[in-house]
Amino acid sequence: MTEKETFIRVGTTLYKIVDQPRIDGGYVRKRIAWNSETLRQDYGKDYMAGIPKYDGFCTVPGKHGQTDPVRTVQIDPFKTVETDPPLGLDIKVAFGRFLRNRILLA
Repeated sequence: MTEKETFIRVGTTLYKIVDQPRIDGGYVRKRIAWNSETLRQDYGKDYMAGIPKYDGFCTVPGKHGQTDPVRTVQIDPFKTVETDPPLGLDIKVAFGRFLRNRILLA
């Protein structure tokens, strides 16, 4: 744990914010549910006081259809979702169509 780890609490659930590696060398930001007892064992009981707290997830759009990362005490669950399809998705779709046609023609 050399770099600072990021956690948030939404409702009564803790989430660890991680950058998951992708096959193209990039990263995608993810929220992973975390156990409060594990956090307490790893960082001590005083660490939890500094974790940002939110009441729930909010998907209300802001101006011009954009969503704000934080609105009041709600957090937008879709703010970190990437809009581009993953690398290689078109190849997977083409392969799926190939398999479907092979099965239909067999």
